[in-house]
Amino acid sequence: MTEPYNFNNCKEADIGPLIHAIGSLGNDLVGLELGVLMGTSFMTLLHTCHNIKTLHGVDNYKPYEDCIGVPYDGTPVYSKDEKEVACHRFLAFHRIEYSGMKEKVVFHEMDSSEALKKFEPASLDFIFIDTFMTYEQAVDDIKSWYPIVKNGGLFAGHDWDAPIIQRALNEFRLEVEPNSEIMGYNNCWSWIKNEK
Repeated sequence: MTEPYNFNNCKEADIGPLIHAIGSLGNDLVGLELGVLMGTSFMTLLHTCHNIKTLHGVDNYKPYEDCIGVPYDGTPVYSKDEKEVACHRFLAFHRIEYSGMKEKVVFHEMDSSEALKKFEPASLDFIFIDTFMTYEQAVDDIKSWYPIVKNGGLFAGHDWDAPIIQRALNEFRLEVEPNSEIMGYNNCWSWIKNEK
């Protein structure tokens, strides 16, 4: 019998700094990772946070250019072509298939804006966003997905070390929740949604 993958204590997972926060949100959680790539963070969530009932993944698996560099000037820092993205997709789906937990997974292989239509406002306990390629896209994903998180849920993501991402997050947070605290650590960010 094939042993399932084991991503407990995975040091390479971007989600690592947020595992304790997600683990303390309660039971029967429904969450989402936006930007699954090879599935490292996705699998770490499945294998570490046993309180997750359903984990949605969203990734379109199309070639892309990442422009989030320091300093930010909007030009590509690196790119992934069709062959590389196909390899990432294969690895993510292979890991899910042999995770021992695929019954918890709902995958949406589509663009962020298309996937957004599948969710009601305040329907998720947490969201982890790891898709930022440009400042404009960061602003759009932050504004679009924030309403999908329940009050008291965790709104979180990656790329905190990029000043342009901090700017996008802080501008939005001050607009919707000026009294909330955003935490940034080890390139992750999060805040507990607490709209009045």
